[in-house]
Amino acid sequence: MQRLPRWLIIPFNHYAFIFVPAGAIFAAILLVLMGGSVPLGWTIIALTAVGFSVVWLKFHARETAGLPDNAPDLLREIERSGKYTLLAFESEFCLASTTVGQRLANLEAENPNRFRLYSLSVLKNPGKVLFERYKGRVTPTYVLLNPQGELMMEWPMVLPIERVLYTVQQ
Repeated sequence: MQRLPRWLIIPFNHYAFIFVPAGAIFAAILLVLMGGSVPLGWTIIALTAVGFSVVWLKFHARETAGLPDNAPDLLREIERSGKYTLLAFESEFCLASTTVGQRLANLEAENPNRFRLYSLSVLKNPGKVLFERYKGRVTPTYVLLNPQGELMMEWPMVLPIERVLYTVQQ
């Protein structure tokens, strides 16, 4: 399978949850219009839209519950925790952001005394401010902080979970 052109990779990654359903629904609308406006066709289109909406609601990236309202409070919380912290900057419509979430949750569950994960939306605070602070360019971007809250490593798009696990377990 041929890769997407480079200029399409980031927009597609950021908005795949919109592009994929929109393309399918647009194609279905064209088929219905070409075959005559049939009520069954419109019902199928409506059910397809509802189905994609349910999938998005179930699987889209979500912020960590109970986040502080602003970036300085979150950074103070990280420093007080004394744990390695991974900031996962995500977008709600980003396909890649949804695929790593479960593996990160498992990493946090396996190392509760040494590791903390914060999933942050780049569309609202404190994620928006911290994304700019760490010079994020794409979602997902992952930033690993040491127990003192200092930057250790960062990765755009791909997270080498094994490397994070090795660092946390040292």
